[in-house]
This record gives sequence, C-alpha cells and structure tokens, in this order.
Amino acid sequence: VSRREVRQPGRRRPCRGSRQNLGVRRVYLLGDAVTSRTLGVVLAGGRSSRMGRDKALLEIGGETFLQRTARTLAAATEGDIAVSVAEASTAYASLAWTLIPDDSDLKDCGPIGGVVSAMRWARGRKIFDRILTLSVDMPLVTTSAIQALARGSPGCAVASHSGSTNPTFAVWLLDTLDDIERLSSTNGRRALHAILARIGAVPVPLDTFDPAQFVNVNTPDDYAALRSLI
Repeated sequence: VSRREVRQPGRRRPCRGSRQNLGVRRVYLLGDAVTSRTLGVVLAGGRSSRMGRDKALLEIGGETFLQRTARTLAAATEGDIAVSVAEASTAYASLAWTLIPDDSDLKDCGPIGGVVSAMRWARGRKIFDRILTLSVDMPLVTTSAIQALARGSPGCAVASHSGSTNPTFAVWLLDTLDDIERLSSTNGRRALHAILARIGAVPVPLDTFDPAQFVNVNTPDDYAALRSLI
C-alpha cells in the first residue's frame, strides 16, 4: 500500500474568489482504487428540457440522481469529486461537494462547457492530471464500471458498450485542455464525441457490464422505465 498526502477538493467550498484553503487528507492507494490524481466530475449542468424538470433532483432508491452518481463516483476516486453545474443554484446549496459553475465564456455551450470548466478548475488545483466525467442522468453506473474505464487507458478514454460510445462517461487528460479549448472555439466543434475523437480518446469496451448502466435518462418515459428496474 502506498501513501501520500493530497489536498482534498471533495468538500463543498466556493469555486471562485475563495480564501479558504483546501483541507489535507491522507490517501491510501489500493489496487482497485482510482488514484487521487483523478478528479471525478458529475456533469449536472444540462437544461433537462425533455424531462421538464431538473434531472439531477429526480429520485431513485431513496436518493436523487445527483446523490447517487456522486456517491458512486466518490467511491471510485477516493472521494475526490466535484459537480459541474450551469450556474450556482440554491437547489444544490445543501450538497457536500464542490460545485463548479460553467465559466462565463462557456455559458450555453452544452456539455463541453462543463467539461472545460471542470478541467480548468482541476488544473488550477495542481494535484490532478485528469478528470473522469459521468453524466448525472446515468444513475445506474457502478463503481466497478468507473474503475474499469479509469484503468482502460493511460490517456484520454471514452466508455464503450456494444460498439457505441458514451461521451459523457469519459476520461480527459488535463494536458489536452489547451487543444480542447482551441478546437471548440476556432472550429465550433462543441459535440463531445467530436472533441474526444480529435484528442485521440481510446474507446474502452465495458461489454461485461449490464447495458442498463449506460442508458441516459432524458424523458419521463425513460424515468418510468428506470424506476421499473429498481
């Protein structure tokens, strides 16, 4: 077992203009754990237009989608997680995790706005070399699947199941941030799958896992179907 001291970003604190210092904790790195160089990021900044209400606050098994995805992601990243949101909201005021609002130059850019804002935040902490994103509307993803994706490639990676990739469930190296910003601004390429392809993200097959884990819950019908599984 190896041991190191790292700063802890997994506790909620103001994302901008804060004078608070991040706490320090000891992390014991075990064989199945994702190293603390990885910041887990729940993507929760979508408009939920097809659902008609905030998907992050939908409930399943006694938890909201956000609580469930954050808990699962935290278990895979030794607690190093943050939540990407479009903007600061009182709806999330009671949460115990760091909130990262989309930066002002990334408003209304879709998921890439959340990814880039989170990468900028993580790079500023100077203890991470990558982020692992998971969309809040995928509440059935397991810790084992997250760990399999994290171990699947030393570089950028994207989850793949039955030949299809899910670009919101991906690993992004912070070293690629400048390229991502250039691609999304100069070429107008804001679709995650296009950005991942351009930075050479490797598809990581997760076919041994239940396909229900990788379903995005976007509509009331999707939500009803999901609840029938639990």
